[in-house]
Amino acid sequence: MSYEALSGCHLWTGSVNKFGYGKLNVGPQKWKLAHRISYELNKGKILEDKSVLHQCDVPSCVNPDHLYLGDYKQNALDREKRNRGNHVFGENHGRNKLSSQSVYKIREQYKTGKFSFRQLGKIYGVDGKTIADIVRNKLWKSLH
Repeated sequence: MSYEALSGCHLWTGSVNKFGYGKLNVGPQKWKLAHRISYELNKGKILEDKSVLHQCDVPSCVNPDHLYLGDYKQNALDREKRNRGNHVFGENHGRNKLSSQSVYKIREQYKTGKFSFRQLGKIYGVDGKTIADIVRNKLWKSLH
C-alpha cells in the first residue's frame, strides 16, 4: 500500500519549488503554490495576511482536508516545531566560535565555582555574556 493511501495525502506530481511545495504556472513568469490553489478551490478565498498550513507536514500534499489557514506567526511556529526552519544553530552557524565539546566543558567548569563568566569568556575567546547565555541555556539549548 502506498504512503498516500495510508496518510490520505494527495501528492502534487507537477513542478515543485526548492522546498517541495507544488507550483503551477498561472501566467508569464507567475507561479502559484498548488496547496494554496487547492485551498481556494475547495474552501474559499485566502485573506492576504493568512498562510495555508499543512496538518500532515507533507509539502507536496494538496488534499484540502489536510490544509488550514493560519497567520505568519502560526506558520513560523509550526515550521520550527517540525524542524523545517531555516535557522542554523550550533556548530553549523557561520559565526560560531565554539564546538559542542567546548559548550559541555564551559558548563562543567562554571559549575565548579572556580570561574566567572568573564574568565571563561577569555579562555574560550568569546564574550562573558555569551558564556552566561550558554550556562543559562539561552544559547546552545539543544545540548543538555
